[in-house]
Amino acid sequence: MSVTILSLKNLSFNRNEKPVFDPIDLEINEGDLVHIKGANGSGKTTLAMAILRLIKPPGKITQGEIYFNNEDIIKLTSNDLRLKRLNPQLRSQRNLRIFKVSTKFFSQI
Repeated sequence: MSVTILSLKNLSFNRNEKPVFDPIDLEINEGDLVHIKGANGSGKTTLAMAILRLIKPPGKITQGEIYFNNEDIIKLTSNDLRLKRLNPQLRSQRNLRIFKVSTKFFSQI
């Protein structure tokens, strides 16, 4: 049985009130390798930044859910998200390995 690490449910994003991409549903399980490709300006980096909750105005997530290890990170306050990023338990080898793969993957897009 596979363990879901990241799940996007009906995620959409606007910049200047214009949609950047259509609503996305995605599930990534432990051990999965995911490749996202598209033309320049198609929203690949924006998707990665939205997943990491690093979007700055005028961009914003307009709907959907982002679950990381079964927790909806969109519902977290900025302070709670910051505390989770600093939590030593979240720096376990498993999570570091996942993050390392994710950042390596997104940096190559």
